Amino acid sequence: MINNELKHKQRLSANSQHCILELRGLGKHLWQDISVKDYINAERDSWIKSKRN
Repeated sequence: MINNELKHKQRLSANSQHCILELRGLGKHLWQDISVKDYINAERDSWIKSKRN
């Protein structure tokens, strides 16, 4: 799905220079059910665990 979105954005701007802002929102649907707080806490926990090893 992300690939299709990117191809669509590429077609829209085929005759112009690309801008990083064209990628805004790309993959947004992948994060819609993810709690930011829970995600950040899980990442921090993984850092702590990796430092112990």
